[in-house]
Amino acid sequence: KINSENNLEYRFGNQYNISGNTFYYFEMKKASVIPFVGIYYEQAGYHENKGIREANTGGHSLLGTLGAQVFAGKFTFNFQYQIPLKQTFNTDSFAEIEGGDRLSAGVYYSFSFGKKAVVNN
Repeated sequence: KINSENNLEYRFGNQYNISGNTFYYFEMKKASVIPFVGIYYEQAGYHENKGIREANTGGHSLLGTLGAQVFAGKFTFNFQYQIPLKQTFNTDSFAEIEGGDRLSAGVYYSFSFGKKAVVNN
């Protein structure tokens, strides 16, 4: 994510991230499950206020990821837990910044529009 300056002359630092997961696909009668494990890396630059670098902003972290996706009919359920493995934030002698664990969950529903194709053999 490349950020630009806002109308208050504040610019959040640019942000980059990359992740990699290993997964296995289990197919059952009424649902499919994809458990996964992996890593996630993120990096953020310093923020600037009216062209002056803000202290205690930006840094990078590496997180371990564990989660699963469950597909059941038109629903998809997503669960993901991340724990910091290594983190380095840009801090001064007055502040200490530490990121914590992350948990996310999501529910998705698939809509169908239009007619379904019929194939005659």
